[in-house]
Amino acid sequence: MLDIGTGTGLLAMLAARHMITHTSDVTTKADVTTSDPGHVLGCEVYHPMANMARRIVQENGLGDYVTVIDTRSTDLHVGPGTGSMMCAVWEA
Repeated sequence: MLDIGTGTGLLAMLAARHMITHTSDVTTKADVTTSDPGHVLGCEVYHPMANMARRIVQENGLGDYVTVIDTRSTDLHVGPGTGSMMCAVWEA
């Protein structure tokens, strides 16, 4: 899953927890890599917020399941089989 504009990483962590508890494919932390369907990528362009999200993810024990990337979503190159869902929140 790709969470665009992850901010503090809340939605990415919720998605990771959901996948951990509801997916039989993800049994241990060792089973998860960034290309696995049980891994969540959070994308945040604002570097201080991306650093904060990384810290929050680690403090919640989800560092093996969530990776925060500090770049623009338009600069990401997502290949086939990399993810099955994208999450983005837009504000007007």
